[in-house]
Amino acid sequence: MSDKVVDLDCILSVVRKLRESGLGLGGETSVEDAWNDFAYDAQIPVDVRIRNLSRMKSVLATLKSITKSLENHVERATENVVPEIRARGLASLPDELLARIFDFYYQDYLVKFYPRSDYSMNPPPRKVLPKVCKRFRRLAHHLPALWEIVRLGDGVDEIKLFKKKCESPRVCIQLSADTNANDVQNFLDTAHGHNHWEELHLDFEDDAWAVRIFEMMGPNISFDFSSLDSLSIISRGYDAEEAFIPSLFPKKCCEAFSEWQLYGLSSLFLTNIIPEPNVSLSDLEEISITLGCVEGMPEGIYEWDMRKLVDFIASLRSLQSLTIKFDAAETSNTNQNLLEVGRSCRLTKLSSLSMTIRGGTDPLVLKQFVDMVDMPKLKTLDLDIHWDQTHEPALYINALFKPSPSAVRTLPFVEKASLRIQHSGGKHYSGSTIFRALPKLSTLSLATPGFQLPYFSLFKDEFGCFEDLHTLRLDNCREHCPNHLVHSLPSDKRQSRTPLQKLHTLELVGCCGLLRVRDELRARLGDKLVWVI
Repeated sequence: MSDKVVDLDCILSVVRKLRESGLGLGGETSVEDAWNDFAYDAQIPVDVRIRNLSRMKSVLATLKSITKSLENHVERATENVVPEIRARGLASLPDELLARIFDFYYQDYLVKFYPRSDYSMNPPPRKVLPKVCKRFRRLAHHLPALWEIVRLGDGVDEIKLFKKKCESPRVCIQLSADTNANDVQNFLDTAHGHNHWEELHLDFEDDAWAVRIFEMMGPNISFDFSSLDSLSIISRGYDAEEAFIPSLFPKKCCEAFSEWQLYGLSSLFLTNIIPEPNVSLSDLEEISITLGCVEGMPEGIYEWDMRKLVDFIASLRSLQSLTIKFDAAETSNTNQNLLEVGRSCRLTKLSSLSMTIRGGTDPLVLKQFVDMVDMPKLKTLDLDIHWDQTHEPALYINALFKPSPSAVRTLPFVEKASLRIQHSGGKHYSGSTIFRALPKLSTLSLATPGFQLPYFSLFKDEFGCFEDLHTLRLDNCREHCPNHLVHSLPSDKRQSRTPLQKLHTLELVGCCGLLRVRDELRARLGDKLVWVI
């Protein structure tokens, strides 16, 4: 009989003892007692004790072999079975997709929301992801997206590794007064090479660096931007001697920028920059422009040439989506009616306008902008208003939609509109003005905490508003007297027409003030009511 067979007999004997005594769980024999046949006893002859010790070691080795074999089978069974029985949700996603989701959020945080964050304080995703868990560590070197971001400050060896792993990188160059020109030149020489950049983010604080970086990246230096899909340029410069009038795009930068071959550019993001209209961007479809006090600039009022801004936008003949943000902005134009000193801008392809207005902005900035820009085919309008003074929301809306005290500027083709007014406690926000200006709304989203809901019945009777409204979304509504909303909704029990007769969906987010009429809302709308508390 082989030793392995004897070991198995010993193990089976112990198992039988445990089974007969209840597996040591409250039985007469415990796990320790089951091995008493091999226990040390001074009365037993030495040669017998030696054989027992040898047998226990052999049994232990056999148990380890059995355990190892069982572990291997468990691991293989897990690989085959777990994906089929895994719970729904994040746990059901493949490792590669989980890692990619984590990577998306981290990149968005690092590059878009905090472009000026210190490199050493915020390491890139390729260094963070492997520290999350072992699963991600194995994937880190095989996900191309982790190697997309190349930033000034990366070492030469790192950049060379990036070029092997990603042929279309996202390049971020942040320049300050302390940035060494040789470091920038070495970075450009190493990062460019044979790679085709997909995105480029430029961030500089003064005109001197603006001119220098554009000279370094000019076409005569063999820079090829034909594959560039997205371009972001941020200027944090200002002229402290001129009452915080920001420096515009220097002439030398405009000349260099106009020579860039940006045939494939689909989106452009400009912060505190107004280029000349001769820049070759006639095929650009999406642009975002921010004018005002951004991070890294002293607080104050910043003046802008609205005529020059509109002239630049007018050169974008293929523009379909415009996002513009005014932050404590004023106009440097002394003529209130700029149409008398220049031509208007007609954006025939523009279908979407998103506008953010922060407190301290002069309403004249908004009036001059909309007076000069004609958007005949606009279908989507998004307004986000932040105010410092309680009267500002009404002033901003009137500036946008009232060319004169007795007239309303209409946008007859806008079907989808969103209005957000940050903070609560403000005064009336000229609801009659904005809804008269948008007569064909089919989808309306209102996030106006602290303000009364519009009187749909009144606006419908007097101005014919909301005739085609089929989707209404209310965010964090704090209306304390919501009966006028209830009476505006369609009801199977009422034969007469209501202001919101065509409403298909009422989506409420928060809106605790409407809880008192919850039953009435459900009775009228049934499945048309979607409420997220």
